Amino acid sequence: MRKWYTEIKAVDPKTGHLLTWTGPNIEAPSQQLAQEYCETRGMGYLRVTEHWVIEEIDENTGKKTTFEHYN
Repeated sequence: MRKWYTEIKAVDPKTGHLLTWTGPNIEAPSQQLAQEYCETRGMGYLRVTEHWVIEEIDENTGKKTTFEHYN
């Protein structure tokens, strides 16, 4: 299952500036289903942005290994 980042635009109570904040991560097979998950659970204010991609680079060889999600 892919993990998706979410974000919300909200006013910072200390400064009064509109900022982009990180929301909770959502597990879903697609971005559309992750957005639907948020909307049907009272979190329609969240915007699903992208899924987690973890890359590991071997210092000696430079070989890169990509993981679709991280548990």
